Amino acid sequence: GAIGVLAGEQRLETLLRRRTTQVKVSPFLFQRPSQTKSPQQPPSQAPATEQRPVVDNYHGTDVIDRYRWLEDGESAEVKEWTRAQNQYSEAHLKASPERAEVVESLKTLFSGKNADSPYTVGGREFVYKRVAGQNQAALYMKNDEGQFEVVLDPNSWSEDGTEALDWRYHSPGGRYIAYGRSTGGDEWSRLHVLDLESGKETSEVIPRTRASSIAWEPDETGFYYTKYPEPGSVPEGEENYHRHVFHHTLGEDGANDPKIFGEGIPKEAWTSVSLSEDGKKLLFSVSQGWTRDDLIVQDVETGERTVLMEGVEAQSQAEFVDGGKKLQVLTTLGAPRKRLLEIDLAQPEQENWKELLPQDPDATLQSVTRSGDKLYANYLRDAHSEIAVYGTAEGESLQNEGKVELPGIGTVSGMRRTEDGKLRFDYTSYNFPDAQMELEPGQTKPSIIAQNEVDFNFQDYEVKQEFFRSIDGTKVPMFIVHKKGLEPDGETPTLLYGYGGFDVSLTPRFSKSTAHWLKEGGIYAVATLRGGGEYGAEWHEGGMLVNKQNVFDDFITAQQHLITSGYTNPEKLAIAGGSNGGLLTGASVTQAPEQINAAIVQVPLLDMVRYDEFGIAKLWRAEYGSSTNETQFDFIHQYSPYQNVKSKLGRMGTPYPATLLMAGEKDSRTDPLHARKMTAELQRAQGADQATHPILLRVEADAGHGAGKPIGKVVEAEADKWIFLQQQLGMLSDQK
Repeated sequence: GAIGVLAGEQRLETLLRRRTTQVKVSPFLFQRPSQTKSPQQPPSQAPATEQRPVVDNYHGTDVIDRYRWLEDGESAEVKEWTRAQNQYSEAHLKASPERAEVVESLKTLFSGKNADSPYTVGGREFVYKRVAGQNQAALYMKNDEGQFEVVLDPNSWSEDGTEALDWRYHSPGGRYIAYGRSTGGDEWSRLHVLDLESGKETSEVIPRTRASSIAWEPDETGFYYTKYPEPGSVPEGEENYHRHVFHHTLGEDGANDPKIFGEGIPKEAWTSVSLSEDGKKLLFSVSQGWTRDDLIVQDVETGERTVLMEGVEAQSQAEFVDGGKKLQVLTTLGAPRKRLLEIDLAQPEQENWKELLPQDPDATLQSVTRSGDKLYANYLRDAHSEIAVYGTAEGESLQNEGKVELPGIGTVSGMRRTEDGKLRFDYTSYNFPDAQMELEPGQTKPSIIAQNEVDFNFQDYEVKQEFFRSIDGTKVPMFIVHKKGLEPDGETPTLLYGYGGFDVSLTPRFSKSTAHWLKEGGIYAVATLRGGGEYGAEWHEGGMLVNKQNVFDDFITAQQHLITSGYTNPEKLAIAGGSNGGLLTGASVTQAPEQINAAIVQVPLLDMVRYDEFGIAKLWRAEYGSSTNETQFDFIHQYSPYQNVKSKLGRMGTPYPATLLMAGEKDSRTDPLHARKMTAELQRAQGADQATHPILLRVEADAGHGAGKPIGKVVEAEADKWIFLQQQLGMLSDQK
């Protein structure tokens, strides 16, 4: 049924009463006894951090920032402070001799053979894969002898694997590959072009092509692409914005490429470009925030533009069909859970738009694929996938012909039609390693054609979904994964993960790293929080801007559900999240410390009062708001984790949970200043309780937000995360 504010027995007063009871009890019943700590005692106190208070006044409210000086990551004193914090954290994380076992466990899990997924472009066959022992995946092409040989190998670009392949686009005939590479995780790609006929790179090196959108011309003489301005060409601080479309001709100097689109649009707009198959029409998709996409078609020859959507609060993803004569549009326009439209470009007025697939009021449409006389629609129903099949007889409306039989509660992605008319898609779940599945025409049960090999007996684990009521009565789902036959006794170590933002849907996916946690006997839970896209636009909007506190309330009540349902208790409960999920876990630490014993706060945003002054963060004002706006400042200041760290007295004597903050030195999305400042603030407030509930910071050199991270660094970071959680939840052999 519809998700909304629902009445129920677990209303606000009951939940608040339960939280109050736990506040009183947890410092005494749920504090881990000191004798359970590892015999190799690390330092009990973090290095001292000097306070240099700065007071800012926002709309009449003074805001104190004790650690403003830690924002400057380039200063020598901040680098020295970070080095000391890393040493302190390492003393904790390397103290247990069992860490070596965790590393070996992860290496084994990550060394399994990934299923190959060959694809064809212009008669050439490719496969993109990572071979065991390599830091990065590489691109292979089948040679004349029928063997795959490497043609694009990031492992050869640097000794430590920190040079990454960010993205790639094949030309239509298959001769060229435009690709982006970056260094140290900064994601600021440089565009290169590989000529597969010569086996050599062309002269092209175009900087500032972060996450570039590229559309090759049919004759392969050039392409349209997006890039950012060079520093100094726009006002200072704006070089991370103004993502515009340019045209490049192979062999020409990219610095002289003409701008095709972008003048006059807001600097924060995110533009993508595509080209019709005949090369006659361009499509510009201009995203403004996470609730609006403008769609504009341009005639390549005349430059004439047709505005299809502009200034309308609707998400829309469009693609050319019928040889460029029409657009197929997946949109929330008039349908918060999305519907499928067709626009004839010869009659582009809205009154001529045709609805191919209306909104399903109980499921969120993700994608559609045509194969023969069938249309396959990938839906999310209660945050997991189902594929509906529709007949497409000419001249008739679509007829629902049932569903594809999937293996269980899982996630479908990458639906595509094969050359011989079959439906192929990727499928995964928490207990089902990534697989490629194929459906024969006229059948309903797909077959597995390839699956990742993992040293993990996934058939021994089960995935289930439970629902709970949030503080305002909203019904919220949660996935729970554990060994089959587990009888909840309130004592099982449990990790709760969440995100809740930017219309991102958290659906069941297999994780090689999380498999380690499950093998150690832990429960893994994922809460489907407001702010995500699982239930459409209204679910997203229910967790953004002034409604952001709903996300934290959902997460906190998810913790309560795990406790009151008998899965675990506050001493055995940990939380984790990254990026926007790092904000989530940071808020949970400050708002409900009594409910958890450990927290992973990864690549986070935490000083929300100042977040949009750094890097590319102005892009996120549509999601979070900005302190420059008085109304938005009020709700941001109320939840911003950095500004809401309280003294022990203000926490009624409850210690903050042991917390590991993780950041990348070159993160260009969420600046590591957030993790540095929050670490100092939490250590100050935690005081002597650091002896049992440490506050640790792990800042990784030559690393960013996570994209393109070499596997060696991934294993080391994940090992630190798991050993920290196992230490804090009493899971190590000398603690049992």
